[in-house]
Amino acid sequence: MPGNDYLLSCFMYIHQNPYLAKLVDIIENWEFSSFPEYIGQRKGKIPNVSLGLEMLQMKQDEVYDLTYCLIQDKDDDDFL
Repeated sequence: MPGNDYLLSCFMYIHQNPYLAKLVDIIENWEFSSFPEYIGQRKGKIPNVSLGLEMLQMKQDEVYDLTYCLIQDKDDDDFL
């Protein structure tokens, strides 16, 4: 599990927000998101993915699963 909870919360909020607002069906379809870069689906020039992953203490292959796992938790009736 990643080590920086606040940074992870910000990362997840930014990437999950379009999905939770029902603007897209899946997170990676939001064209203004850096999420596709973080999961290796797109090669962008703006985010420094390696620095972000280092700060989050995550590997690229962990980002997708953790992001969707946390969304599923939010969708559960007993989340709050």
